[in-house]
Amino acid sequence: MRENMIIAGVLLGLLIFVLSMWLNLRIMKKARSMPPQEATKYLVVRYVIKIGLLTLLMGSALYWSGMKFTLGVLGGMVFGILLFLVVSRSNRTFFEGLVKDQGKETERR
Repeated sequence: MRENMIIAGVLLGLLIFVLSMWLNLRIMKKARSMPPQEATKYLVVRYVIKIGLLTLLMGSALYWSGMKFTLGVLGGMVFGILLFLVVSRSNRTFFEGLVKDQGKETERR
């Protein structure tokens, strides 16, 4: 039972990481088309909201599911970050593609 909670936590942590990266890219894409002062406000507000939601999610996971699940979620998020760093470092075109695709979409609008 405990192993299942850890595995479920890791999977949820990876999902949270993927959603977080998607939101980051989306936020940055929108901020690129704004004037610098507006973009700064937009980024700060969105990141504070995102961190607040992640804190609520982790607190809820700890309260309802226990420590094993919460540690699994944190482990999954860290694993996702490390995996992204390894992929983006070893394959520079992967990271550049993420950035360039955003620039192309911004220019089209």
